[in-house]
Amino acid sequence: MKRILKNCFIVALCLMLAGGVGIPSIHVGNTTVESTVEMVHAKPKMRKKFKKAMDEYLKFYKKYCKFIKKYEKGGNSLSMLADYAKLMKQQQKMDKSFRKWKGKNLNSAELAYYTKINSKVLKMTSKL
Repeated sequence: MKRILKNCFIVALCLMLAGGVGIPSIHVGNTTVESTVEMVHAKPKMRKKFKKAMDEYLKFYKKYCKFIKKYEKGGNSLSMLADYAKLMKQQQKMDKSFRKWKGKNLNSAELAYYTKINSKVLKMTSKL
C-alpha cells in the first residue's frame, strides 16, 4: 500500500513539474567573442526575481527529498497527506517565481548560480 501511495505521489509531482516548472531552461542568446569579453569584465549582478526563483526551486526540492525520505521510513499516512499538500503549495509558489523570469537571457552571474543550484538539486535527488 505504501509503495503504491509513494508512486502516486511521485507521478503526481512529475506531472506538475512537467507542466512548466522543473528544471528551467536557459537562454544564452547570440554569444560573440565581444559579448563574452563584456560579460567577463562587466561583472553583472543577479536579478532579484531570478535569485528568488532559484531559491524557491532549491527550497522545494529540499522539502521534497525530506518528504520522500520520511515516506520511505513509514511515516503516518494522514500526516503524509498534509505534508504532500504543503509540497504542492510550495510547488505553486515556485512556479509563480519562475514565470517572472522565464524566457529572459541569463547573465554570467545568473548562469553560475543556476548551475550551482541545479547541481545541489541533482545531488539531493540522486540520493533518493
